[in-house]
Parts: sequence; structure tokens; C-alpha cells
Amino acid sequence: MDVDSAQTLLSRSGISRNNLILSSLQKFSQGPTPELRTQVSSGRKGLRKSGTTIVAIRYVNGVLMAGDRRMSNGYSHDDEAIKVHPVGYFSLYGAAGTVSYIQELLETLRNTTETFERLVGEPIFIDGQAEIMKNIMRENAKELAFLNLLLEYSSSPVLAGWDPENGSGDIFYFDESGGFYETGSVGAVAIGSGGDYARVVLEERWRNDMNLQEAIWLVVRAIFRAAGIDLFTAPPQQHPVFICSASAMGLRIVEPTKALKIARSIEREDVLRRKDREKLVFYKEEG
Repeated sequence: MDVDSAQTLLSRSGISRNNLILSSLQKFSQGPTPELRTQVSSGRKGLRKSGTTIVAIRYVNGVLMAGDRRMSNGYSHDDEAIKVHPVGYFSLYGAAGTVSYIQELLETLRNTTETFERLVGEPIFIDGQAEIMKNIMRENAKELAFLNLLLEYSSSPVLAGWDPENGSGDIFYFDESGGFYETGSVGAVAIGSGGDYARVVLEERWRNDMNLQEAIWLVVRAIFRAAGIDLFTAPPQQHPVFICSASAMGLRIVEPTKALKIARSIEREDVLRRKDREKLVFYKEEG
């Protein structure tokens, strides 16, 4: 696409960032100069990212969403981030990607949902929120495409919630361009840098008749497996997984001490199975 075509497209879409994006397109069309390379590299380094593993599953009486605690910034990270957030009284939001964009999506989703609720005079539940998120993602894909290309300004969100009207739990997930998906025969999804590793555990162990306690164990186990391979996922036996359920009773947070205890029990199982002498001594001394 040349600069003139890009300008026409942007003007038709009514994008508020026209001047900024067009200026960048003009520079880029002239070739990646050393100055531009430096600016792009500097911008990427300054962005905080949630590499993460986020898991959402259905159980008999609701849905559960869980996320590890790691957020990275270049070569450093911290392990106190909360990546699962409420949207209304019955829905949960989690996302992997650039932190600033994750926060922007959450704020936009909440504000748009509240606006529509005031207009229609009734609450909007998980299916309606998923439609809103789909439209937000698709509009942002048009508007922020160049920022995504230059700065990797992107996110892959997941929504999970309880629908009081249908008496069921639903899980929806999205790609960076607004692709819209719903869980199928396996009522579970995992996203983020450790998502593929967690997904293996979910597909092997998820059952349609799982109760809440079984579901909690499963999400911790999935993130535990992911953390064993993925450097951007915090080990749950050291930094407890943040877990929240959505059901007819509303939203409930699982105690961090419980999540930590489960993760350490899973680690102990691994140590015994592998007969790791050094760690066996550690657990013996721990009691």
C-alpha cells in the first residue's frame, strides 16, 4: 500500500490518529533509516508485556479463569501482576500481549458495556460483551495496524462468564485482528506464551462434569506445566495463580494460599514420580 492509498483509507475510516500514523507511513515508505530503526527498537524495549499463561474452563456450575503473575519488561520481570479482571457481575476478562493495550481494551469494554446497558435499560451478559469485544478488536485492528507492526502493540483477550438468562457458562476468545471464537467440545482455552503447553493438559484432563474443586486443580496444573517450559510464566509453586470463578452466585476469588498449596502438591507429585533426590530431601526437611 502506498502513502496516498493509506491516506485515503485512513480519512474514510475517520481515525483520530491520522496525522501520527500517516507521518510514520511516509517515513517508512522512504526506507527504514537508522533513525527510524533506533526509534522503533527503543519503543519496543519500553513496552511492558504480559507473556503469561491464562486459562479459562467450564465446570458444572460455572466458569473459571486463572492467570499466572509474571509481567516482563525487556530482560526484567515482576511476579505480582493480576491478569484476570471482572467485567460486570458475572464475567471475567484476561489477555496476553502489551500491557498498555490490555488495559485499554478492558477500559473500553467496560465503558462501552455500561453505555449500552444505560441505553437498553437492562444488563448485558457474556454473549453481548463478546460481541462488543469483537467490534472493538476489529476497529482497533484497522486503526492501530501500523502501531502493531512497529511496536508489537497487540493483545489476545479471552472472556468467560455466566449467563443468568440461559443458566450456562460461556468462554469466548479473540485473535489480534478481531477473530471471534467459542470453545467447542473441550470447554477450555489457554492463551499466551505458555498457552500451548497448558492446552495439552486441558485437553487431556478436562471433563464436562467437573466440579469447582476439580476445576481449580486443573487450572493450577495447566499453568504449572506451562511454567516448567515457558520463561514468561511465573512458577505457581512460588507465586500463586490468581483464580476467579463466575457462576449464578456471581464472581468469587479463590484464596491465594489455596492455589499455592495445590501447586506445591503438584510439584511434590512430580518430585516423587521422577525420584529427584535433591528435591526429595527438600520436601522431607519441609515436613
